[in-house]
Amino acid sequence: MRVFTVNAFIPKPASHLLRVFAEYTHVERIHAHRNVQVKPLYEKDDVSICLWSMKIMGIGRSFRQLQTVYPQELKMVNETIDGFGKGTIETVTLKETPEGAEIAETVHLKLPFYLFWLERPVEWFTRKLIARFYEDHIKDEAKN
Repeated sequence: MRVFTVNAFIPKPASHLLRVFAEYTHVERIHAHRNVQVKPLYEKDDVSICLWSMKIMGIGRSFRQLQTVYPQELKMVNETIDGFGKGTIETVTLKETPEGAEIAETVHLKLPFYLFWLERPVEWFTRKLIARFYEDHIKDEAKN
């Protein structure tokens, strides 16, 4: 298991960004050019399950994630419950500042034991993907 954190800053209120991040419709609108697709399977209150499809290191992968949003804590937890990276947990924590929101996304990357040799390349890919997602959000928020 590898643990790493990606940090970002977006000049918008943290509560607004948490709502945007938690809403799956933003993926098609903002990240479609990254060949990422999300299909919601279950949504109720602050808990949802969705099916993600994307290319990871050039190979098409699908996985289901359980997402729990904690609005009072400005936090969101995504757990991969099936498919590639099963057992991986991503925790997105936002901190309000006068200029906007500081974001820390901590990933506990879990791959099957026989894929231990892929942990570093998958970490590198995941770091880049997360950073690019936040770049997409910065560009989108600048339009609004």
